[in-house]
Amino acid sequence: MIRQINTSADELLNRAQVAAMLGIAEHTLACWRSEGRGPAVVKFGAGRSAAVRYRRSDVAAWIADPVACEAAAREPWREERRKAIASTKGAKSKDRHRARARA
Repeated sequence: MIRQINTSADELLNRAQVAAMLGIAEHTLACWRSEGRGPAVVKFGAGRSAAVRYRRSDVAAWIADPVACEAAAREPWREERRKAIASTKGAKSKDRHRARARA
């Protein structure tokens, strides 16, 4: 359940606050950010140790955009992983059949 946003639009929120607003895990929000699927961020500093914050107005705009929310909720990597696993299983099965035929 998404909570109502009713305070200053320029307030900066941390990952825990945004995750709580969206009702998702902090890790999910971090993954979305790294994949460019979540709300816009403001970075303070450079590199991996830079502090990341979210403007309340950016989060509200992202929530209001149903296309962005739906795209973030999809996890295309799951389908790719499933296909990769399926193809690996097929290859192992073929190798076993070849080994049996040689024996």
